[in-house]
Amino acid sequence: SSGINAEWPLRPGSISLSEFIEKYSALGDGEHSEDVVSVAGRVHSIRESGAKLRFYDLRGEGVKIQVMANASMAEQDFEAIHSRVHRGDVIGCRGVPGKTKKKKVPTATLR
Repeated sequence: SSGINAEWPLRPGSISLSEFIEKYSALGDGEHSEDVVSVAGRVHSIRESGAKLRFYDLRGEGVKIQVMANASMAEQDFEAIHSRVHRGDVIGCRGVPGKTKKKKVPTATLR
């Protein structure tokens, strides 16, 4: 009734966090892949940058990746989805792998 697809994040990712890091670590600073992947992990930390940008550190398998959630790329109601995510939750997300200009570990840009 809320219009939020709560089922898809509960499915396992199309790629493990370890595979994600191994496959996309070679990307250059500021570079993004054309692949669309899904990953799943436990939320270790959440940071906001204004109302339209969130950063999540996902952990699993002894590794960590950063997920950047941008409201301009959201397929569903951004605020409704992200207001429900808390530290310790296990989430799944789909997006485009890339690296920010400052990160050594690849980042998933969430859709």
